[in-house]
Amino acid sequence: MAQVWTSKAKGFFANIERPGIFDEFFEPHVKYQDPFVTLRGLRAVERYYLLFFKRITQMRLEYVTELEGESECALFWRMHFKWKRLSLGKSVICEGTSHFRFNASSGKAYSQRDYLDLGQLLVENLPLVGKPLEKVKNEVANFLVGMRVRD
Repeated sequence: MAQVWTSKAKGFFANIERPGIFDEFFEPHVKYQDPFVTLRGLRAVERYYLLFFKRITQMRLEYVTELEGESECALFWRMHFKWKRLSLGKSVICEGTSHFRFNASSGKAYSQRDYLDLGQLLVENLPLVGKPLEKVKNEVANFLVGMRVRD
């Protein structure tokens, strides 16, 4: 089966900074949601994306897997980027999923829901929190493994 919706979604991400891409990809009444915001309307979504891309550098999406159904698709990805406010400008990796729903007659997305690991994105990369959190996570993992390994 041809991956029509998946191809459209990947094309959107690949050309996200090209003028007119939002009008080509989204319905005017699109709903966008991620852990930070819920937005309605094409222009609100476009502003959100463009502001995000102004704040980060060296962004690259690595696709892990993809699913496609009737008028919808999901892309599972790893986003690599740099943002001076996170991890002191070092490279950051965040795993997530973008779920798109499409209007079959127009071929445009009317819904995008992004799921991402906020702990991995924010908490582990904040300069004063990341190292202590890593230590706590290692202690918890050692405790849990110790509990499970009994004879």
